[in-house]
Amino acid sequence: MNHFETIGRQFSEFPSEGITYFYNMKKTHLLDDLEKMLNQGITDSSLIDPLFEFYKKTPMYDYTSMHKELLNKFLEIIIDFEASHTGVVVDKEKLYFFKTLNEIVSSNFIGAISSWELSINERQRINGGAYTFVDIINELPENSIKKPIKYNYTKNQFLDVLIKKYPRIIKPDFFDLFTSVNGVDAIGLLACGLKNVQVSQTIIHYNNVLEFNRMFGQEIINSLCIINESIIKDYPEVATTITNPKERQIGKMLSSSTLGVINPVLSGVLGQSTSGYSGLYSTYSDMFDRDNSKFDIKYPQYLAIIESGSLTDIQLKAHILLGIHSLRNKVLHDFNDTLCYYSNATLFLKTIGLLLAGISITPSLR
Repeated sequence: MNHFETIGRQFSEFPSEGITYFYNMKKTHLLDDLEKMLNQGITDSSLIDPLFEFYKKTPMYDYTSMHKELLNKFLEIIIDFEASHTGVVVDKEKLYFFKTLNEIVSSNFIGAISSWELSINERQRINGGAYTFVDIINELPENSIKKPIKYNYTKNQFLDVLIKKYPRIIKPDFFDLFTSVNGVDAIGLLACGLKNVQVSQTIIHYNNVLEFNRMFGQEIINSLCIINESIIKDYPEVATTITNPKERQIGKMLSSSTLGVINPVLSGVLGQSTSGYSGLYSTYSDMFDRDNSKFDIKYPQYLAIIESGSLTDIQLKAHILLGIHSLRNKVLHDFNDTLCYYSNATLFLKTIGLLLAGISITPSLR
């Protein structure tokens, strides 16, 4: 039996040892090659290409810790090289960008924003230009990032129905959605896209285990609510009608005094949620009741109406805005892990779909 047959048999019995063995071998090669390239005077982004190839071949959720270690090792070697070679500055833009993705996958949003800012600074330093979101899409690994995000976006049951019935309103591709938002909202949406991959691929297998749904619900549902609310805050009419920034909350922004200025027809359909309910708020008032049993009865009915395809375009927008408002209230003011969408995987995934559909709508309320 030759050496490779011996290793193969050993690792077939102990697969985790095989992963560690081959990872350490790959890590050694990558780091050795990095140092050789630096010593050859290579300081542009091609330094990161071997690491990029490793990223493309290894799913981010399955190899997060390995990616994190390699990123940190690469940065350590490059920064040490810069320190010992006066006047030499290495292009670290792509490295910081990959670190952004890794932090997103690790649910470290603060770390992701920090790495993202460093990536932007590198782009400006090297090229003197801004880092656009088209640049982000072009640099994302196709198989390990873009394809899974796109697939799980379009395969969401709720979104699939809306994309087919309202193609003029609901964006059919996640990255069309991504380029419709800006700044921190875009990074937050990318984080939710990656998280949706993880949720969609695992939640059904947990057979409605409350602990699993609750863990992800606190993160992805709250994050999507915040993104939708943040997009609405960017309308100039919000600043002119709600002068105190601390009062720019979802309820006030959707009131007739603000939404009515942005789009009076849409506001008329949605109605009022203050000083008595009117419009859709009256129809679905149970979704705002403190008695969560009323929400649990009304919410599935509300989703079914949207999925029926019987709404006009303006009615669809109003319904989705109402859902965003209701869910934002629940996760912010009245978190209760017994709500129907925490104990039902199908409702949970539809809720994610609803909030993603919201991001197709909130940038185009006019």
